[in-house]
Amino acid sequence: MRSIVYVICLLAGSMTSFAFAGSAVTGATVTVTNLDLVHNSATLETVNNSRKDITAYSVAVVATYANGREDRSEKMLDYGSKLTARGAVLHPGSVAEQQAAWGVLDEKPLVRVDAKVVAVVYADHTAETSDDEALGRIQSHRSSVALALTKSAELLQRSLADINEPNPRARASEDIKKLLSSDPFAHGIEPVYLKGISDELDEAPQAAAKLGVSEREYLSQRLARLQREAAQESRYAQIGRAQ
Repeated sequence: MRSIVYVICLLAGSMTSFAFAGSAVTGATVTVTNLDLVHNSATLETVNNSRKDITAYSVAVVATYANGREDRSEKMLDYGSKLTARGAVLHPGSVAEQQAAWGVLDEKPLVRVDAKVVAVVYADHTAETSDDEALGRIQSHRSSVALALTKSAELLQRSLADINEPNPRARASEDIKKLLSSDPFAHGIEPVYLKGISDELDEAPQAAAKLGVSEREYLSQRLARLQREAAQESRYAQIGRAQ
């Protein structure tokens, strides 16, 4: 599968807590720039102040309207294990930009936006946080990716091991699609990766022909890679606290 930079915006209603007051983590800071009060948009610039590479971070954002109403959200970015392995992460002194936008309401114009970094994960698998739940969401995302790859590998391995299965590719793809339709989020499984692997299996005949190998040989090779990817994601999901 191709590398994915995972970016998610969570509204306050989807979180059980929202920490904004208090001290931020020291390894990274965020600045709100290009604030456009006409179109209710802004740029969040996060800088790595530490001496280590950052592989994921979460920013708490509070947008305040003229009537005093506050729109609270969280923006999380995770570079993923593949980009991390290539060193394509947030290096010390580097800046990452994220765009943010809010609804435009004439009767409630936006007047200011505040933001702070509430969780950071480093390339050495240590982390800093001022919000345990924000860090937990990064951890949960990584674990869900690892589980998606592990489950997909198990289903593909099972179909290949069945000597009575005439079409292991179709069976594995169908089994993954069934898992995809059964609310994988509720089981801690990342659906984006399930769909990606299912799509790969659907294209296996063309891929095998292009490589000049049999479809079963191609699937066996893909299974071996998938098992390695699952192991890599499992290691990536192991996060501790910075000392």
